[in-house]
Amino acid sequence: MRFFAKIFLCGTIVLSMTFLFSGYYFMNYSFEENLEKEKNLVISQYQYDKFTIQTRLLSDENLYEELLQKNRKSTLQRLLEDVEAVSAFYSEEKKVLYSDIQNMNQSFIKELSDNTQNYKYYQEEDRYYLFVGSMIDQNHRCYFITKTDISGVLEQQKSLQKQFYKIYGITLGIGVILLFILSVIVTVPLKKITEAANRMAGGSYSERIHIRGNDEIGKLSRSFNVMAKAVEDRIKELSEQSKRKEEFVENFAHELKTPLTSVIGYADRIYQRDMSRKEIKEAAWFIWNEGMHLEALSHKLMDLTILNKQKFLLWDMRAGEVIREILKSLQPVLKKNNVIIDTKIENAYIKAEYDLLKMLLFNLIDNAIKADADFIKVSGTIREERYEISIEDNGTGMVKEELAKITEPFYMVDKSRSRRKHGAGLGLALAAKIGEIHGSQLHFESERGKGCRVSFFLMCQKGGEKDEK
Repeated sequence: MRFFAKIFLCGTIVLSMTFLFSGYYFMNYSFEENLEKEKNLVISQYQYDKFTIQTRLLSDENLYEELLQKNRKSTLQRLLEDVEAVSAFYSEEKKVLYSDIQNMNQSFIKELSDNTQNYKYYQEEDRYYLFVGSMIDQNHRCYFITKTDISGVLEQQKSLQKQFYKIYGITLGIGVILLFILSVIVTVPLKKITEAANRMAGGSYSERIHIRGNDEIGKLSRSFNVMAKAVEDRIKELSEQSKRKEEFVENFAHELKTPLTSVIGYADRIYQRDMSRKEIKEAAWFIWNEGMHLEALSHKLMDLTILNKQKFLLWDMRAGEVIREILKSLQPVLKKNNVIIDTKIENAYIKAEYDLLKMLLFNLIDNAIKADADFIKVSGTIREERYEISIEDNGTGMVKEELAKITEPFYMVDKSRSRRKHGAGLGLALAAKIGEIHGSQLHFESERGKGCRVSFFLMCQKGGEKDEK
């Protein structure tokens, strides 16, 4: 069953039952109240009539004797002169002395007692009566009984029921219409949300719901929009990751294809042809060169795999000692490429992982060397609670459009120069990953022909004097 039908049906049942029970309670209460009032009026009238009869019996002792003589109309007229109700007199033995009451209720006669005043309701066809009776003890003892028609209470009750059913029908009809409108108001936004969810399931991740209000449905729509944005962002992220993986595989295959083609070609040439020593040496050099390129590629890929899977602990260490020690280990590479290093380092305690920091600085300096730099400046500066390490070179530099791409795997600004120097396009990708492990990002500044400056931050505590070299 649809949610709209559930709301409408349940609401109609609740509304109908509420009106019915309320009307039943009201009519029953009204009937009992009116019946009680009518009973009190009849009993009050009965007591007045009884008092009148007692007074007349007291003033004329012969009246009772005359009452025993049946068909004495004059006596009855004097005795019942002011009594409006249908009356009857019964002897102490409960035998009829006189009665104008037709269809006397014999059970009521049997229930009469000497010391109490009895009353009893009696229904005859569509009429309703009240019997009242008690003992008259005045010179002689007898029972005085009256029968009063109280059908007016029933007629009033029937009239009230007719009015109630009329009002009930009108009210229920209006209630059903209002309930229908309310059900539409409640379910239409839910229907919109359902339709939007189905469209999202079909691939429309930009789907949004425009429902205003601060009620539960408004909050639900806002939550749906937040969820939809999160799903859209996640899908975009997954799509970008998938695209990057495809590009990574394509670039990786391309990077393997070129050196492997050269290695296979030169190896086949050596195997198939008789060559001079000079030609063999030249071919062997090409094989060695491409092998070095493949070795560099495999090492970089292995490093990326390890960085993505392993967790690292950062330790407190003195920045000056660590950076100088790392630069000292790079001296053979710097000397081989005729590169001059200038350092300006402030001492502080930094949080870092030594081997990763060494790999990071090596890749950044190696990238500067591949950019034909012959002068590199390494700086370490305290910036409030952070420690900035920057590497600035005088190499070829790059245009601003390339700065956003240089940390992507296999991206090379100058592919021919990178391959010539055994570059795999993974050095800056490794550096960026190491920066993330240290809670930092690499920031590049460069212009074509004016070198490049790259910087990153580490957490630190001040300690030691400024050390320049």
